[in-house]
Amino acid sequence: MSNHPVLAVDGEQILFAFDNVDEATGFLLREGNDTTTIFRHNGRDWDEVEKPPQQ
Repeated sequence: MSNHPVLAVDGEQILFAFDNVDEATGFLLREGNDTTTIFRHNGRDWDEVEKPPQQ
């Protein structure tokens, strides 16, 4: 069981783990690139989180 159920992933590399989706999307907007994806654990598997719109 992970204490950080949200991950930022680029390819096969885990970039960072987060406590919640808001922290992960903030990271993605600040430091992510086109290939960075956020995944959230749903209790059984990992779901991809929709990327926030670029500003």
